[in-house]
Amino acid sequence: MSLHRMARQMTYHNPDSAMKLADMEPYFAETMHDSNWIALSYNVQGGIFAVKNDFASAMDRFYRMLDIRISLKDTAEIGTAYNNIGNIFYHK
Repeated sequence: MSLHRMARQMTYHNPDSAMKLADMEPYFAETMHDSNWIALSYNVQGGIFAVKNDFASAMDRFYRMLDIRISLKDTAEIGTAYNNIGNIFYHK
């Protein structure tokens, strides 16, 4: 099972362990020069921070994700990033 999948599955019931896994993702993604994976890792990290009510950190990760998605011209995932940002503004 991938780090990404394990972190996502642990987000709600064990967010601290999920964050430890999610923190490893960007390192591996950067060594593989995989911008998509880096953006996915920021999305998971943002979700974990949101679960922990750390909205400032969640927004930071979602904006990082958005920047990558814009550079990749990935319109579907740009929408996902904006949706996540909107959810943070709503719950703040």
